[in-house]
Parts: sequence; structure tokens; C-alpha cells
Amino acid sequence: MCLLAPENPYPIYALPPLVRNAIIETQKNTQAPLAMVATSALTAFSSACQNQIDVCRPGNLRGPVNLYSLILADSGERKTTVDKVFMKAFYLRDEALAEEYAKLVENYSTEKEIWEQKQKALESKLHKEIRAGKDCKATESELKRHLNKCPVPPQIRRTIFNETTIEGMLKYYSDSNRSFALVSSEGGIIFDGRAMSKLGILNSLWDGGSLFIDRKSSPGIILKDPRLTVSVMIQPDVYQKGFCTRKKELVKTSGHHARFLMCQPTSTQGTRIITGDNYSSQYQDLFEQRINELIDENLAMSGERRCLHFSPQAARIWTDYYNDVESKLGGLGPLRHCREYAAKNAEYMARLAGLIHHSSGEEGDISPYTAEMARELAIWYGNEYVRLSNPLTFDNPALTVPVRLIPEELELFNWIKSYCIEKGIPCMKKNDILQRGPNRFRKKDKINWLLDLLYEQNRVVPIIEGKTLCVAPNFDL
Repeated sequence: MCLLAPENPYPIYALPPLVRNAIIETQKNTQAPLAMVATSALTAFSSACQNQIDVCRPGNLRGPVNLYSLILADSGERKTTVDKVFMKAFYLRDEALAEEYAKLVENYSTEKEIWEQKQKALESKLHKEIRAGKDCKATESELKRHLNKCPVPPQIRRTIFNETTIEGMLKYYSDSNRSFALVSSEGGIIFDGRAMSKLGILNSLWDGGSLFIDRKSSPGIILKDPRLTVSVMIQPDVYQKGFCTRKKELVKTSGHHARFLMCQPTSTQGTRIITGDNYSSQYQDLFEQRINELIDENLAMSGERRCLHFSPQAARIWTDYYNDVESKLGGLGPLRHCREYAAKNAEYMARLAGLIHHSSGEEGDISPYTAEMARELAIWYGNEYVRLSNPLTFDNPALTVPVRLIPEELELFNWIKSYCIEKGIPCMKKNDILQRGPNRFRKKDKINWLLDLLYEQNRVVPIIEGKTLCVAPNFDL
């Protein structure tokens, strides 16, 4: 059994109010792990926005914004319930699209029957004119015009797929239907033997650009700049025994896992007590309304995607983060064991920034505030990958303490800020940090040292209430 370091608090503060409130409300209603709820919300935004925008990183590096996510969780953690909340708009839209398609097929059948009867009549007329030796140029021209007006069969459109194969999903691709979401509670859809042979396709769909799909029984197709969002949940033991041990080297060398936002949230089973509080869907409804607006734009989009750029200050934030991660990859750097993921972490920051910017309805370039939110999310998912990567990337199976992407004082700051936001309080007692904080920080000397660093950085402010020392985080950072 592989032991893991404690999970860091999810940076719920690093999300815009609309999605943050919906996540908190959904987490309260379902009592599912917060990281699972938040990751499902990001999946919804990725699915709704990926066909409309690209993001340009500093250096004029243009790329897509679609996300791949992998949640390791035991059965019963309520991921399906959570997905139904955040993906509800997609399921309802697909039902409406299916009804519309049925009507179009009926109309097409009628038009095709009329067209075929006209074709037969013109061919019969032409045949008679030829046999009679008459001038048939007019009839020939009329027949050519008619043949060029053959009714085109309607194309069925879908926005979301569940238990399907990659090939089955891509059958729906067309110039007007080039955006897909694959949401599965059965990880085997992505990680079984057949799907593993399609790693190249999945990797290419994450990278963006066009690709050619070869087929044995029919002509191949060219997918012109498609977009795919993937959200998969798989049980940890199934993942480790049935996947990592057999296909570890293939996955690592192909960079497949490096393209996923991975997490293994702490289980809430055993703590999901019914309290009798009123169920609320106020913020879920607002979230669904915004997703529907984005789906409308998504379905109407068929031309070139709009490219989002970072403002000068936001570009500096991205560049500093990229350089910080890059400096840890070489030699004896702390990220040398997971270079394949760390090398893509800054790109994920850019994708998240683009999604936050567009889903929030922001105009112009990506702001520094949005870049900072995206950085916090990228840091958290990066730390999760490192935390979970020991059995996948380290040669020493006994190594259970992961390397961190950020200094410990920033981890403590993020935890304090997240805790205060979750509880709706401006500050917290220092003793509460010792009692409730992450285990590795529950030592008085270490807490004092880390808080001193945060005082110097103006990230937290000490407040004396009576005889009690409290700590107030700077919520603007």
C-alpha cells in the first residue's frame, strides 16, 4: 500500500465568485470532497469555452484551453452526483439537439424522396429526347443543376459523451461540430487496453492542431483543430494495480499523464451527516445559466477562435512562474523526477487563466488578478501530481514525502486564506492553526518561523484580540 502525504487545502479562493459560490453550495449539498467538486466545475467551463477561445502565452505561443482531469476516488464518493450538477446544461442541450436532429432527418427524408422523383423524371425526359434525336441540351443543363442540389443529410450534434470509445466519439466530428467532452466515472474508458493504444490521439487532442485519423474499414478523416475535454474518475487501487504497474513506462514516455490535472481528494465518507439544513440551488442555477450562454456561443462557433493575450503585468506573473518551475527541473532540482508534468504546468496556468477570463465575461487582455488565480490553481494541481507521483515516477518506492512546487510559508498562507474564506471569517487564532492546520505545520517553532516569513512578506497581519493572537491573511494576494 502506498502512503501519501496529506492533501493541501483546495484554493477555492482562487476562483471567480460565480463558480466559487456554486462549488461551495454543491459541496454543502452533496458533501463530496471539495477538490472533486471544483474539478468538475472546471470541466464544465472547459467544455463550454474550448471551441471559442485559444490563449497566447508570452513568446507568442498560441494554444488551446481544454482541460484533461483525472480524479482518483473510491466508489461512493458521489462524483456522478457532482457531475450531474455541473454538466446538467450539457445533458439537457444534447436532449434538445437529439429532438432537433430527429425533425431534420424527417424533413431530409421527404426532401430526398422529392429530389429523387425529380431526378427520375428528368432522366426519363432526357432519355426520350436522345432516342427521338431531339436537342437535349436544355434538359441536360436542368439535370446537372438538379444533381448539384442534392439534399444534404443533417449532422447530429452532441456536446458530451460518457461511456464510449475515442473512435465512437470522433464519428460525430464535422466542421460545425468540433468540440467534445468525455466525462466518465469508469476510468477504463481511457485507461483500458484498447484506449491505451490511442494515447497518441489523446495527446494530440490535448495539444491542439489538426490530425489525421486512419480507419481500416472506411476512408480516414482529417480533424481540423478539434477540441476535447476529458474528465475521468477511477478507483485508486484499480489505477495502481491495473494501470500504473503494467503501463508505467509507456505513460511516462508519452507524456500522457502530464496532460492531466490529477487529484486524490480525502474521502468524506463517514462524515456526511444529514443536518436538516435547507437545500439550496441558487448558485447552481446561476452557474447553469452561464454555462447555457457559453454553450450557445460554442454551438454557433465555426470559424477561427478568438485568441486571448496576457496583459503586460499578467505576462510577467506567468513568466515568473514558468521560470520558477523551470529552475527546479535540472540537475538535483526538486522537480527532476516529474519533469514531464512540471514542463507543462505553466501551460496549464495559461489555460486556466483563459478559462477564468472568458467564463467570467471579461473583456480585453487577461488581467494580473486572473493570472494570479490561475497560478494558485496550477500550483495546487502541480502539488497534487507530485504528491501522487511517487509510485509512478520515483525509483524508490519507500519515498512518501513529495517535493513541493512552492515554499512552505506559501502553502501555510494558502491554507490560512482558504480556511478563512470557507468559514467566512476575516482572521483566525494562531492556536487554531496548530490544532487544525496541516500536520506538518503543527509544531510551535515551525509555525512561528513560517508566520515570521509571512509577516515580512505582508501576506498576513498579526492581530491581538484581548489576550489572543490572531492572524489575518491578505485576501488581495
